[in-house]
Order: sequence, then C-alpha cells, then structure tokens
Amino acid sequence: PSSSSIRLTLPEIFSLAGKADVLDSVQDRLGANLKMQAAFPEGPLARVSGLSVVLSLKCGSRLESIHGCDDLTPSGAEGGSPVCTLSARHRQAWSSREDVLSSGNSSTYRKFHGVRVSFDKGGEEEFWDFHRFFAAIIGLLVLVRLPQWLVLIVMTRALGQLSSI
Repeated sequence: PSSSSIRLTLPEIFSLAGKADVLDSVQDRLGANLKMQAAFPEGPLARVSGLSVVLSLKCGSRLESIHGCDDLTPSGAEGGSPVCTLSARHRQAWSSREDVLSSGNSSTYRKFHGVRVSFDKGGEEEFWDFHRFFAAIIGLLVLVRLPQWLVLIVMTRALGQLSSI
C-alpha cells in the first residue's frame, strides 16, 4: 500500500458528488425565501445556507466485496489486488456555526455558513483461510457423529475373529 495522500479541492468534491455547480443551486428543501422580490423565492442558494458533504472511502480485497457487483472491474487492477473507492454525496442542510467573541466591554456575534465535510470509511477483506475451513469440516464431522460410526464399523467388521459378538 502506498502512503501517499489524496488532496481534493471543493469543486472536485462537488463534481465527485455529481453536482459541480451545487454552490450556486437553489436549496428548495430548506424552505421558501420569504424576502420580498427575492431573486430566488424557492429557497436559499447553497452558497448562503451552507452544505453538508459526506466523503465515503471503502476498501476491500475485491471490488465486488465493496459494492456487491460482479461486473465491476477497476482499470489497471488485477483479480486479487486490493481496491479502494472514494465517493461523495451532498445533502441540503443549514450548515452553520455560531461564535461569540468578547473583548473588554464589547462582544461580537458571528454566524458562519459553509461546507461541512464529514468522512465515512469502511470495507471488507476476503481471503482464503485453510485453518478455518479445516476446523469447519472437523466440526461438521463431529456433529454428524462420523467418528462414532467409524469406531462401530471397525469394532464389528474389521477386527476379524474379535468382531463376532
């Protein structure tokens, strides 16, 4: 695995989310703009209301284990090589933070609206484990009482003269 980092700009993240111009789009789910003669009566622009973006990084031993699809093959990836995917999704939300600065006898109230980026990581790795497979087979044989059956066969049929009861 490489130790290099990934750097993304906000326009790249918005493009990854499928909406490159999201900052200048109307957020109609946040309520109507009640200002008289508003330029956008349907709702605020994301540039004003803020925006919530989730970056999701999923890694696994195969692409199918990450996304559940058999027909996805990444370009340049071999059958057994690890694969990571990065996706983004945005959500219309009032993304703000309030701050009060006090200095001497005065205080300043500020309210910030911006882009809130959160991260989600996950994935799974698949590999062949002979020891687990062998333990499962032994457990299955014990459960079906195969050892008891084998001892019975050996004692009643395979010991020659001693086998007759």
